[in-house]
Amino acid sequence: MVTGLENGKLLNLRVEAVSGSSQLAISSQLAVVAGAINDTGEANCISITTGSFPNGISSCDDLPSGANLWPKAVFSNAVNLPSGRAPQQDGNTGRDADDQLIKVGSGKAGFDYTKLGPTGQALPATSTDQECFRDNVTGLVWRSDAGNSALDYDTTIGAAERASACGLTSGWRLPTKAEAESLLQYSRTGVSVDTTWFSFAPQDAWYWTSSPYPAALSGPNAGTGVQNDSLGSNFHNWVINYTTGVRSTFDTNGTGASSSARTLYVNDLSSQ
Repeated sequence: MVTGLENGKLLNLRVEAVSGSSQLAISSQLAVVAGAINDTGEANCISITTGSFPNGISSCDDLPSGANLWPKAVFSNAVNLPSGRAPQQDGNTGRDADDQLIKVGSGKAGFDYTKLGPTGQALPATSTDQECFRDNVTGLVWRSDAGNSALDYDTTIGAAERASACGLTSGWRLPTKAEAESLLQYSRTGVSVDTTWFSFAPQDAWYWTSSPYPAALSGPNAGTGVQNDSLGSNFHNWVINYTTGVRSTFDTNGTGASSSARTLYVNDLSSQ
């Protein structure tokens, strides 16, 4: 049993298979995020009613009568939808598909958020005075505001360390890639996060994460580390676009227009 894990923190491990006194195999290093994660927020399913291509996208609980499961390539014959539900599709599994889900706060699909005021007190979901919100699934607290100006990576790190909100005077930081992605809701259109919980509307812009890209982008050490790209010995981190949900990587040394992104700050309460 592994103990002492902190929500959102990476645990690096290897798995070893043995038989008696013989060592059979050792896995590659695995990175595991401790703590619960959100479902995808996808509540739509794809179906076909005629032909061989998908021609219907609707709520998984409101699919057209007689529709078939797409894609047919997975099944030799079309699969009839049982009682309007589509098996083996993301929108029909997990928290998002649980209509009996009991939440601490509120939110779309399987998401469960609570708005927090200046001292960390819980606020009604209808309040517009929140400084933060708590994700009741992951346990993370997010600042509701965001930097609307593009900043280089080092500047965002310093700003996060000086941040204070909701009675939390320490522990603010950039999210990891996994934490940043936990806000994405894939059934949404136009913006990939629920702006109900933020005091800003995510622009079509990139937001920093603290997670380094796992390999050099190019240059003599390509594929061996996180440095020595075509600009020199630069480091790259994952960034995420909260309008499109797309991920990319930016260099973190402040060189070039693509090196700056906006910021969201998160607190896992481990330093409080």
